[in-house]
Amino acid sequence: MFVNENQIKYKSGQGVKKLIQNVLEPISDDPNFNIKFSSNYTIGYPNKEKQFKMDFKVVFPEFDNETWLIKGTSSVRNDRIYGNEYMAQNIRLIDDNVTNIFLVVPDSISEKEQQNAKRYAQKIKK
Repeated sequence: MFVNENQIKYKSGQGVKKLIQNVLEPISDDPNFNIKFSSNYTIGYPNKEKQFKMDFKVVFPEFDNETWLIKGTSSVRNDRIYGNEYMAQNIRLIDDNVTNIFLVVPDSISEKEQQNAKRYAQKIKK
């Protein structure tokens, strides 16, 4: 059976999303934590298509509905990172409750991808 590179990347990306969901579900189900989470967050400017997307939305009701968004990826190429950054910047202009947006990569990415992720994280911190 032939498996092309795009199929591998798709499965890897889906795996990242599943891992994040597997972390969020038990936390949201635990009565000691008051958080709500949902998948497939989308938003757009008023009277426009909802073109900005993130994988997960985490809401903290006890903190004035402070909202964190999470995007999972298994690729840390510049074009993908800048696309996610573009979405994050626009989301923050539209949704005042969004205070943090996280890009999450799995430990299983290649050494090259890990280096890309570290360089990008350093750039953001500066």
